[in-house]
Formats: sequence, C-alpha cells, structure tokens
Amino acid sequence: MLNSYKARIDEGEHINWLGKVPSGLSRGRSLDVEICLVSKLITSKQHNGKKMAEILENLAALNATEAISDPVAWQREVRMEHPLIGRK
Repeated sequence: MLNSYKARIDEGEHINWLGKVPSGLSRGRSLDVEICLVSKLITSKQHNGKKMAEILENLAALNATEAISDPVAWQREVRMEHPLIGRK
C-alpha cells in the first residue's frame, strides 16, 4: 500500500509539504516519490465557456430527456443501483 501525503509543488520544482511529512525525511536526504496530480491547470485557451454554453443549448433543443417519465427510476436503472441495507 502506498502512503499518501499532501504537498504543493512551487515554481515547478520545490515540494512543500502541507501536512504530515514522510517519516525519516530530513534535510540533505533524498526520497524517491511518485507524483499523482489531483487537479489540472486550465489555461484560458482550454477554458471555453461560450462553446460549452452553445453545446448545452443544442442539447436542450434536442429535448433528449422528454421520453424519461420518471428520472429517478431511469437514473437508478442506468447506474444499476441496488437497495442499500436499512434503506428503502
């Protein structure tokens, strides 16, 4: 099992721990790590709200959900939910 620690990478190269620091880590000591990014940076070129609004308007115009008479039942069927113990 991998241990998980919260950190922030500053200036693209410096790791600053945001909480618990890995045990045995001290100044001048190296530690091999594997980084998993939890969020993506979004540049202004990637963030296109106008295009997204246009797509959503087109979807609404299709009236795709008109055939769904019971949205909760439809969602349950799509997600293949099973009743939870102690809940109706």
